[in-house]
Amino acid sequence: MRMLAGPLFLCLLNGLGCNNQRLESQVTATPRTPQSFVQVVNGRLQVEGQPFHFTGSNVHRLALAEAFQSQIIRENKEGRATYPGIDRALEHYAATGYKVIRLWGFSCEGAKGSQVTPPFINKDLSLNMDGIQPLDYTIARAGQHGLRVILPLVNHEPESCGMDWWVEHALVKTGGTDKRKITWSCVATRQNQVLKLTYNPDECQALQRPDQPVEAIVTREAFYFDETVKSAFKNHVQKFLTRINPYTGLSYRDDPAILAVELSNKARTADYYECLSTGVGQKTFQSCAAENPATYKAGELVYNWLADMSEFVRSVDARHLITTGEEGFRSSHQDPGCLQKHAWIHNGMKGVDFARNATLPHISFMTTHLHPEDWSIPTTDLNWLQRCVIKDRAALAARHGKPIILEEAGFSGEAQDRTYLLSRLFRDVNKAGFQGTMAEDDPAEQLALKQQISCQQNLVRGQPLSRCVGICPRGTTVDATGHGVDPQGSRCVLPLL
Repeated sequence: MRMLAGPLFLCLLNGLGCNNQRLESQVTATPRTPQSFVQVVNGRLQVEGQPFHFTGSNVHRLALAEAFQSQIIRENKEGRATYPGIDRALEHYAATGYKVIRLWGFSCEGAKGSQVTPPFINKDLSLNMDGIQPLDYTIARAGQHGLRVILPLVNHEPESCGMDWWVEHALVKTGGTDKRKITWSCVATRQNQVLKLTYNPDECQALQRPDQPVEAIVTREAFYFDETVKSAFKNHVQKFLTRINPYTGLSYRDDPAILAVELSNKARTADYYECLSTGVGQKTFQSCAAENPATYKAGELVYNWLADMSEFVRSVDARHLITTGEEGFRSSHQDPGCLQKHAWIHNGMKGVDFARNATLPHISFMTTHLHPEDWSIPTTDLNWLQRCVIKDRAALAARHGKPIILEEAGFSGEAQDRTYLLSRLFRDVNKAGFQGTMAEDDPAEQLALKQQISCQQNLVRGQPLSRCVGICPRGTTVDATGHGVDPQGSRCVLPLL
């Protein structure tokens, strides 16, 4: 996942000319403030009785103070701050045809990888009203532009406000569970043999030997199971969702401009966490399951947290959709061919089980994040990705009456290749029945996103996907690698079969 703001985002935010990005905006309708909440009806997203297909962009840092600290902030007639850079960005997203943006709903004082001043959340776990004001403004103005917002509540990674921040500060503030036991996990190994699992940092250090490497990690997994941490986080979530946004006069829980409350960005565990924590001895996921067939379930920790948090959020917020924000990992797969390659995606290593999470009653729709290069999936394996991940996750979600969206996607490399590869990825998720597609704020991906807007308009109108912009036209040839090449010599996405 690319955390940094893209060049398009920065040129819009700072009021610079973006013509050199070669982007065009087309307004197809006058935007309006959303008046109705998005709902799930018969397993599909709907708004005001109509199917809701969307293309959107991840603009995580749009509402964070560091993103516009050089901006001139004006005051409106009510004496509240306005943010011209945020306005310019939202105007562009709406004009491009996006329907949804995804923003960080968190920034914490002193969090790793963040210099936000002021933050949304202080070290004493209180809300910082000055820090959260830009988020209030962004949500209010997004609604006025006809945009809807997906709002994650916490980050798995340390950036901006990670789970480790909550473990540290909730335990310091409350004097709860023994912090030393919770925040240290040390595993000593030799030739893949687990020799010792200890929560004592001194004992961990004493195990250091050249032939016996020791790994010591701060255990963010306490965020999922420590009752003190969970209680502190729930208290924050309730205040966050129920306080009044001064720009709208509505609480977040009552604002239809928010499409969904997302429990976490990329909830998962440290690799092998659930397996290693079952005890010592040579451990693999297979051996964990064999030794403890009745108790060991990869993904149990995250599943229990999602169940608890989704029930809590529903008790606070009766109308918004709730989603997990997960990437799409599983703990098993029924197709042996899907385990022959990239087995870690399906063997529970990440501590997430998409199939089980999809059964949760308060989860409204499912998410996937597809960054093939980050998963070490070469472009030659995109057919594998389509069969073993995209189609599989769509089928699992549908089985439990839940829509599914591609919440993050992207490739690196040359712009032409990136446009082609991302368009192909969008083609595959469209065919599988995904209702939403989102990529990053990057000029090299904007063309693919605009093509995807065309595809989704066809879906809403009941027209065939083969008429999408960017699908190979007549006269296309297929090169030696199986890519479509149009009559002008450019790569294009082959039609759906």
